[in-house]
Amino acid sequence: MAHLVGLIVSEEEGFRTHIGRALRSGPVPISVMDDRAPRDGAQPDIVIVEHRVLEKEPTAVLNALREEEWLPVIVLTGFQHLSQ
Repeated sequence: MAHLVGLIVSEEEGFRTHIGRALRSGPVPISVMDDRAPRDGAQPDIVIVEHRVLEKEPTAVLNALREEEWLPVIVLTGFQHLSQ
């Protein structure tokens, strides 16, 4: 089985923790790379973007993702705050 690596783009620690746990525990485990320190130029196989990041910096986020020729991106919306 191929080893997949994901990148979670969010400013909320709770979101990153929750989604990271879901990715790692799925039927095809996906490890999560730290967006602040990519290792050895490694690129993610999939990117999960929290919709609030796109509201603040849509051009910067989309341009950075567009640098890759083919990269699946999932934008999550409607995430309820964990304290509710």
